[in-house]
Amino acid sequence: MRTSVRSAIALIALAALCSCTLAQENTAEDWFNRGQELMDNESYEEALRAYDSAIELDPEDARFWMGKGDTQMRMGDYDEYLVTYEKALDLINESLEANPLDAEGWFVKGELLDRLYRYDGALESYNRSLEIDPTDKEVWFEKGNALDTAAVFQTQDPERIRAYEDAIIAYDEALKLDPDYGNAWMGKGYSLSNLAASNDDLVKFNESLKAFDKAIKLIPDNDTVNLAFAWEGRAVALSNIGDALEDAGREDEANASREEALESYDSAIELDPSFTGLEAQLNKAGDLAELGRYNESLDALDKLIETLPADFALFAASVLEVKGNVLEMMGDYEGAIIAFDRALEIDPSNMYAMQEKGSALQSLGRISEAEAAFAEAEELGYEE
Repeated sequence: MRTSVRSAIALIALAALCSCTLAQENTAEDWFNRGQELMDNESYEEALRAYDSAIELDPEDARFWMGKGDTQMRMGDYDEYLVTYEKALDLINESLEANPLDAEGWFVKGELLDRLYRYDGALESYNRSLEIDPTDKEVWFEKGNALDTAAVFQTQDPERIRAYEDAIIAYDEALKLDPDYGNAWMGKGYSLSNLAASNDDLVKFNESLKAFDKAIKLIPDNDTVNLAFAWEGRAVALSNIGDALEDAGREDEANASREEALESYDSAIELDPSFTGLEAQLNKAGDLAELGRYNESLDALDKLIETLPADFALFAASVLEVKGNVLEMMGDYEGAIIAFDRALEIDPSNMYAMQEKGSALQSLGRISEAEAAFAEAEELGYEE
């Protein structure tokens, strides 16, 4: 079939238009956005390729390297993601030397330092960003996250409590800017729950539940990662409420709170089974044991161990530690010791597994072995 001149020109024009469109779709920024979408959908291998494409087109943008590092972290490539984050940090430092008034740059630096567990530096960077632009809700949110996480590593209660209180202030600043900011409600819920756990404050626990409920209502349904995180936070708060009620002798209310926690854990597991859902499965197994449903707890723990990716070795050690605790609760001290030994084979620095192994040995009357285990746990940093 012969093609007319007019048709040929039209085809050439169409081809040119398609080429332009493809070129526009394949910018570094587009690859970066694509990587974020793929990571949110848990398509990690494809996300990694998208970030690599962005980096190939623009290797100097720290955000692209940070996105790649985030994906490697979700995939369990721990050694790799630390190297990637350090590369991103080098790039953002160079950028800030050239432009120290770049609020976004300081924000990105704060996020990177957060990911590298350098919380003091992260807070300093967030504060620098807020000095330049105090109207960015994302920076206030991330500052709250950094304060909340840093509190875990505080050795003195006054400093820990102050960090949680400062985190709540940061989240409230974000909420002043956007009262419908679901992630800020979620962060506030976690800090309130952590603050309440420091002294079994049921009022603060109930405030945290209200914050989590707001977060669950406001976080978009397609943001499954953050939504799962909010459900898990709600579940943890309910579990802690159960512990506080049990300490107060209110056994029936404690069990009701734990039963409600199980439902929230299930929501988190359903939304994000391969990341947040892993921790939710572990915590759910703990609550099942607290409710006396030991066989269900052990089944859940064994299933979790079987399905864990090979790269999640340290998490597997934590699962085995919890399994040992459940077996101890059942009076199966020999089985508990086997579980603790398996945990310690994977992670010899697990002081909790070593301490609990000592307790199991003590229950069996193996006093000299128990004392040796207690001494080793103390060397590893365990404190009563």
